[in-house]
Amino acid sequence: MGLNPSTSKNAVNLIAALADAGSNIYSGYAGASALDTRRVAALQAADYNRAVGRLRSEKVRRTGEKITGRQRLAIASQGGDPNSGSALAVLRDTAEEAELDALIEEHEGSMRAWMSTADAARYAVDAKTSIAKGMMGGIAPLLKSANYAGKLLTGIGRHDYRNTSRPKKNNWEISHTQGIPIQF
Repeated sequence: MGLNPSTSKNAVNLIAALADAGSNIYSGYAGASALDTRRVAALQAADYNRAVGRLRSEKVRRTGEKITGRQRLAIASQGGDPNSGSALAVLRDTAEEAELDALIEEHEGSMRAWMSTADAARYAVDAKTSIAKGMMGGIAPLLKSANYAGKLLTGIGRHDYRNTSRPKKNNWEISHTQGIPIQF
């Protein structure tokens, strides 16, 4: 004769609750791992955006220097002095515009990098939240499993392991067969 049905049911429920708790906790850590991968990618994107902004600004500066050089050459070929008067003002304006455009490109790269860094920070927080959700989702099944474990132990404790072929004797049979007087 084995365990009674309610004890067996409690054992199955205990195993199911523990599996559910483990599944919730694993799910939280798996979500955190995916979010950490996104965080690393966002940090790499931030570095890339900074670098692209610097490269674009350098390209704009080189283009401005080329334009200024052509203007200087055109003024000199017509017999003008590129180092004085209105010719100098034109060259200065061209250089200033090129520098402003370069600074704008670098700033845009920095802003894109800042947005990527903000995304990385959000992914880090979301990863911690995912772990917390997994843990919180695992607590309820663990509490259930404690309840089932208690019922299981109580059910096992009630089982008569000495003689499984017949049910326990009542008090009258025990006292009568062992010669113990019954007190009423």
